[in-house]
Amino acid sequence: MRIAFNELSARAPTQTRWEGRRLFEDMIKAAVAVADGRTLDLLAIRDMHGLQAVTLGPAYSVSDWLRDGDRDLRKLFFKIATKTGLGEHIDNAVKDRFYASSFFVGDRDAREQTIEARGLGLAYLLDGIAASLATDQRWCSSSIDVAHVWLDDEAREHTENVDVVNVSKPANAKAASNQLYRHWKQEARDMQGTASRERPIASVFRHVAFGMDVEGQFAGLAMDARRVIWNKLIEFDGAVREWRREGGALPRLPGVRSEGLATMGRFGDERVHRSRRGKKETYKLHVSAGSCRIHFRVETAERAIEIGYVGKHLPTKKFH
Repeated sequence: MRIAFNELSARAPTQTRWEGRRLFEDMIKAAVAVADGRTLDLLAIRDMHGLQAVTLGPAYSVSDWLRDGDRDLRKLFFKIATKTGLGEHIDNAVKDRFYASSFFVGDRDAREQTIEARGLGLAYLLDGIAASLATDQRWCSSSIDVAHVWLDDEAREHTENVDVVNVSKPANAKAASNQLYRHWKQEARDMQGTASRERPIASVFRHVAFGMDVEGQFAGLAMDARRVIWNKLIEFDGAVREWRREGGALPRLPGVRSEGLATMGRFGDERVHRSRRGKKETYKLHVSAGSCRIHFRVETAERAIEIGYVGKHLPTKKFH
């Protein structure tokens, strides 16, 4: 997960070293909370000399914090802030868009009152999150309104208003995470069943695991079937996310059925597929997705759902 530092939040340093240290540590804690266990890269644009040069308070920078800040957070910082600028870790298409774009916050009707916001723009282009120091109320919001101005291939200027997900302190990490998930959900709905041609299903859905046979099964379906299954996978993803956050014995998934003994006795082999680890597993639980079925199993200890089969209705005692 990519989080870009909002350099504008450091334009007005705090009045004391202690306050600067607190705000910076709050920002790191919030970024980790939003990452929710995923690999995290905290980025700063190269011409800002990286995060270590950022001033946090009177004669106090991130470089100073690395000598006297919380020990565990310092270790974490060195782990997540190893990349700066638009290096090889950034896709070339994102770089091209970044160099052809400008991003502004402020009064868009009075351009002279706007402020260029490069870090916020990078967060938007990366489909990531901005990380801000809580030096001003506007940097405490989970969503920051930004004007994206860019030139097309014929040098014509275009402008659109975009919302950049932002995090600054642990208290707003949940709101930022929810905002980010809403963005993802809308993108996933827009992609529908065409996504597997561009990227693997497992790379799209963040909270659902997939067996090794699912990709091929999904690709072999008709477009209409893929669309229905895709929307059902979005429901699965949301159910697992809620399960992990809110707890409970099992995820809340409507319409779940388990195969009976008679069906498993005659057609149990039809429910055996390779898990994400390559082991043969039986997927007895299923839900309907139009005329198709999604078969899965629940790993309660890991709070995980693994889908092992998507496709036509498998034979049962009554249906074969």
